[in-house]
Amino acid sequence: MAALAMLFAVAVFTIPAVAEEYVSSPQIPSVLTESSDTYQAKFASAVSAGIEADNPVIRNYARLRVDILNAGADYSLAQACDMYDYVNSRWQIISEPRGPLHVASATETIRSGMRGSGDDYSVFLSSLIGSLGGDMRIILSIGSDYAYHVFPEVCIGSSEDEAMENLNYITARYGCEKAWYTKETTGGVSTYWLNLDWIIDGMHTAEYYRYGNNLFEVNTYHPGRPYITTGTVTIIYPDGKWKDTTLKHGYYQKVKGVGKLYE
Repeated sequence: MAALAMLFAVAVFTIPAVAEEYVSSPQIPSVLTESSDTYQAKFASAVSAGIEADNPVIRNYARLRVDILNAGADYSLAQACDMYDYVNSRWQIISEPRGPLHVASATETIRSGMRGSGDDYSVFLSSLIGSLGGDMRIILSIGSDYAYHVFPEVCIGSSEDEAMENLNYITARYGCEKAWYTKETTGGVSTYWLNLDWIIDGMHTAEYYRYGNNLFEVNTYHPGRPYITTGTVTIIYPDGKWKDTTLKHGYYQKVKGVGKLYE
């Protein structure tokens, strides 16, 4: 039995790493699924187990870190931004010696003092924002230059008007020229998601990003920063379901005082 366990461990964790949270590109399935023997299924299961949006400890932790000006009975994007600001200003990247399929739970991340990989960051931020009422998902992004990158997104609306209102808030709050988003249309209904990627702090050059041609735009601190070159991605939901797709990117910008979505 011990020999079988050791064989399984070698099979799972000998995927060649490129950087801390990067591993070689696995095969991506073509349907939304809950269970499978693929790498994505195992990773989605680990992500789902780590998200603790319903844990009272996480909920209270998040509430205590909402700015008093943004407090209220209803969830708002302002509260999500408070969580983004708090986590990004304190996060420290630490390698994961237990292998790419180990994802820290939200409470484990608190105990570690917000130290971990990009996987851990995504799960932690999703837990905090989810505990306040935000709808979250996590993107496993497959690229040609790097094997994978993980980052969270928060839902900012199911209509263009709602998305524009929230994206306008981002540009006003952070003083940025553009705010990037993804748009997903299923059954004729579109949903808009805001990029909450962590601050990579010079890990990549500007050429790694699909949009923007200078490091200032890439590294500017705010939600809705330019997306990486994603190609085909796996979307992971908090309940452990996942699917592969290609993300349709766009950005919000004001031109002569008029805000507009550009796709």
